Amino acid sequence: MIGSFLVVTFMFQRGNASLATCFAVLAFWITAYLLLVFNPFPIPDTGHATYRVANRNAALLIADIIEQYIGVKKRYIFHAGPTSQLLMQDGTVFIWFRVDTGLGFFDWSKARVRASEMYGQGPSFISSHPKRAADNIRAALGKTEFGPGVLTIPAGMSKDTNHPDLVVITNDLFLGWDLVVRRHAFKMPRPEIEHI
Repeated sequence: MIGSFLVVTFMFQRGNASLATCFAVLAFWITAYLLLVFNPFPIPDTGHATYRVANRNAALLIADIIEQYIGVKKRYIFHAGPTSQLLMQDGTVFIWFRVDTGLGFFDWSKARVRASEMYGQGPSFISSHPKRAADNIRAALGKTEFGPGVLTIPAGMSKDTNHPDLVVITNDLFLGWDLVVRRHAFKMPRPEIEHI
């Protein structure tokens, strides 16, 4: 982008204003297209939709099929807490649970909800204060016939359980999915990234 700015400045100085304008517009659209379609950064982080799969092979299989027949490319796999997650270019995530993480920081005996009891799919929303937002959501749900549901802070996902980075709400209102409230990707603990 800086190189484009220098070229446009040079063209204006030489008196090629119309050519400089065309080049500037073209550079802007190419940059915008690359950032929106092939964006390697978690910007903007607007949340995502997560779908649980059986294991890594299942995630790679469905991702390959989607990439081949729909054109949405795989980005990478990241490992966070007891899960591995394959992130697609459009923000779709395929998640599977790793019982034996080998990382030493996740202990199933201390987890409030075991992997078999978690759906592992549903929408993820961004909040600067996930616990406060989740408590407010549960309070609103508590006034309905469904009750407040269960709030879970997954072990290994937050350094401070008083101010967690990610909170999961499970409720009978959600048929086959959970509601996740989390911090922006830049404020979450850095996951282990595996490029595929």
